[in-house]
Amino acid sequence: MNEFENNPSELAEISRREEQEFRMRRFKRGAVVLIALSLLLLLLLLENIAYDYAFVCRIPRGTTVVDRGSVREHAGIFDFIFKSAWLEKLRPYLLYRHYVIPPGATEIGAGAFDHCIHMRSIRIPYGVTKIGNYAFGTCLNLREIRIPDSVEAIDVSAFYNTGLRKIVIPDSVTTIGGRAFDRSPELREIVLPDSLAEIDSDLFFECPNLTDIRIPSGVEIIGSCAFKGCTALKEIDIPSGVTTIGYYAFSGCTGLETVVLRDGLKEIQQGAFENCTGLKKIVIPSSVKHIGYQAFHGCSALVDIELPPGVNVAPEAFSGTLVPPEKIPTPKQPQP
Repeated sequence: MNEFENNPSELAEISRREEQEFRMRRFKRGAVVLIALSLLLLLLLLENIAYDYAFVCRIPRGTTVVDRGSVREHAGIFDFIFKSAWLEKLRPYLLYRHYVIPPGATEIGAGAFDHCIHMRSIRIPYGVTKIGNYAFGTCLNLREIRIPDSVEAIDVSAFYNTGLRKIVIPDSVTTIGGRAFDRSPELREIVLPDSLAEIDSDLFFECPNLTDIRIPSGVEIIGSCAFKGCTALKEIDIPSGVTTIGYYAFSGCTGLETVVLRDGLKEIQQGAFENCTGLKKIVIPSSVKHIGYQAFHGCSALVDIELPPGVNVAPEAFSGTLVPPEKIPTPKQPQP
């Protein structure tokens, strides 16, 4: 016989204790969840405060030319951490993620934000007319930037090796220096201004994810290696204003399948489309007078070409392709 059967009060006491324990366990679980949610909300609040104060670098008011020195002279709630001279120099390059340039600035100087590896965004005011050499070089986490339509010039390597994915350059910009977007691995889309007359050398050199670009109608020259190694680029339309496609301009664009060349083009220089292994057909307009050495060398899928009469084709211009030899004119010998 069960020992509790003759003692109902003890059985009731055990049941009461079990119920209390169950309620306590449920209360503790609820408390843990509540504390976790409270901590999450606190972290979100702190993140917003940090975004607004701790991780924002505000260039001092009155600055006209933003240089490496002015980037270091800023305000933030963690300034007390950086008391020693060597930490003071490292501060903006290690901590800040968002940067604000004050109204009145007219120029972003050479190397101003070079190697600000944690920079994610920057606010540039209207009135800035120039972005200098390597101004944002190796800002690996820079994801967004808006260039105001007061900017007239972007210098050499200004956005070299950044994390930018898309950028719109206003029509106020008339010159973009060579290598300005060189080795930007995340760059997918760029809008170039109609005011641009030249795509300078190495401008988009080894931007492997670049897929969307339009050559403005005002461009006359595509410089050497301008798009070299842009392996995701699938099509390119060369407007009629372009007269020269430079050395190795599209070399190694292995994803390039469609190239539209228009009347007005005069010269395709050495290696311009070398190793474009996805290209199957090319139509050379009648205005072209010269196709350079190995211009289409290694285009292993190229089976069909249309050449105008009288065009000068350099040796090995179509070597390593599937174009029948009878379609390729004999190179002209230089006059004695």
